[in-house]
This record gives sequence, structure tokens and C-alpha cells, in this order.
Amino acid sequence: MSKLINCPDCGHQVSSGAKSCPNCGRVISSTVATLVVWAVVIVLGAIVVNEMTLRNQDGAASLKELSRISQQQTDRLRHLHDSP
Repeated sequence: MSKLINCPDCGHQVSSGAKSCPNCGRVISSTVATLVVWAVVIVLGAIVVNEMTLRNQDGAASLKELSRISQQQTDRLRHLHDSP
């Protein structure tokens, strides 16, 4: 059994099971559907943030590795240059 709710736009009483307001035509969203949509958005957002964080960590590790290799090469060149 559906209860009556007020339309957010015109205030007309509408059945909670209605898809739209018969007075103004505004779509009446279902609370369950709204929660599902928000849950999907939050989960997808979390996945994107996690992926971006992992990429940044990998990039930082790669940059540190390149810096280390560069420093080793510089040290070798100095050693070769300083050798008699």
C-alpha cells in the first residue's frame, strides 16, 4: 500500500509509488533507486581514486629508481674522469 507524499515542485499529494506528479509532471524518484545510484557513484569514485593513487605511487617509485640510476651513472663517470 502506497502512502501519499507531497510533490517537491508543486506540493500536490502524490502516491509514493507514482513515477511522476499528475499535477505538474515532475518525475518522482524512488528512494531505493536514488540510494542505488548514489551507491554506484560512490563505489566508482572509490575505484577511480584508488587507481589514481596506485598510479601515483608507481610513478613516484619509478622516478626514485631513475634518480638512483642517474646518480650511479654520474658517480661512474666521475670515477672514470678522475682515474689516471
